[in-house]
Amino acid sequence: GRKIQHTEYFHLAKGRDLGFRTVLLFFSKLSAGTGEQLLTRQIARLGVQMGLPESLTLYYAHGGFYLTQFLLSKGIPML
Repeated sequence: GRKIQHTEYFHLAKGRDLGFRTVLLFFSKLSAGTGEQLLTRQIARLGVQMGLPESLTLYYAHGGFYLTQFLLSKGIPML
């Protein structure tokens, strides 16, 4: 019979550094951007014009997420 040659290839892509410091810097960028958004007039206008479900969604999807995380991190040790 014939010989069939089998060749394995490894797919190598660019490596990403996913250390604690790198991830922390990424999340600090996100939170700084959210803080800047909360200071604008557009968020205040949206809060006045939207109904309750949309306002709660906007709150928790933006600044409320960070406020909730902060309150949880301070409240859990008090238990």
